[in-house]
Order: sequence, then structure tokens, then C-alpha cells
Amino acid sequence: MLLLIISLSVLFLYCRDNPNFWLLVWPGTVLHEGLHWSVGKVLFANPVSFNVLPKKDDSNIIGSVSFSNMNWFNGVPVCMAPMLGFPFAFMLYSYLPAFELWSIQGILTVWIFSAMLASSWPSYVDFEVASKYFVGWIFWIGLIVLLIYNTSWRFNS
Repeated sequence: MLLLIISLSVLFLYCRDNPNFWLLVWPGTVLHEGLHWSVGKVLFANPVSFNVLPKKDDSNIIGSVSFSNMNWFNGVPVCMAPMLGFPFAFMLYSYLPAFELWSIQGILTVWIFSAMLASSWPSYVDFEVASKYFVGWIFWIGLIVLLIYNTSWRFNS
């Protein structure tokens, strides 16, 4: 089952040129943009707009969140927030009750989780915006390394 979900996620990523692509990944778009909004709210980036419907033009934008207070401190985590979708999807999947694969519940579950995994990688625009915050990258990577270092020496003694 999990292999099927991961395979469909990869397939969804290759269907981006299809005009109805947004229908396939809509549950994932809600998760993707919701994570941007949530992390932005927690880190005071002040989200001002939230959209999970595609634009009418040819830009292939299927969702967006705008912020009024992006800076070096919150720019990187807000842009990379969709990566939190990977552990969230797997955690949610682990709590699902058993079901028949070819039932309505099974088909919906496979579709929703495939879309969630496909949308859990930051978009090109997310990477482009995050690249503007060099000091933020240094700060957050340094903080992660410090946390890993501090927790690793405690367990060894």
C-alpha cells in the first residue's frame, strides 16, 4: 500500500503539464499552503492571503500564501515548511484503520496521501525566496547542528 502511494506521488510530479493537474494534487496543495501559513503565523511572518485554487493564467500556480513580515529569521523556515508534510503524512497514515484497497475508502486514501507526499517538497518559488535569506540559512543550519550535537553528547555519557 505504501509503495503504491509513493509511486503515485512520483507520477503526480510528472503530470504537471496537464491542465487538470491541480485536481490530482489539491489535497496536497491544501497541506503545502497550510504549512506555509502555519509556520508563518508561528514565526511572525504575518500571512495576509491564503489561496488553494489555481490562477486563471498560464503560470501553473495552484496555490499561494502571501506574507507581510518576511525577514532573515523566519524566511527560511516559512519557505521550507512544506517539508513538514512528509512526517505528517506518514504519522497520519500510521493511525489509519485497516481497509480494503479497492474500496471507496481505499481509493480516496491512496489519492489523498499520494497528493500529500507529492506536495511536501518546496516549490521552485519557495527555494527562490529562501535563497534571499543567506543569514537565515546560516542561523537555522547552525541551530540544527547545535541541537544535534547537544543531544548526542548527553546520550553517550
